[in-house]
Amino acid sequence: MWKYVTWLILSALRRRELRDGREWGHKPN
Repeated sequence: MWKYVTWLILSALRRRELRDGREWGHKPN
């Protein structure tokens, strides 16, 4: 269960990064 929840969170963060790629792109990984 927790694996699925973690996957959802990571997916959401990745989608958010792609959307605001310009802003987040300036920050180091």
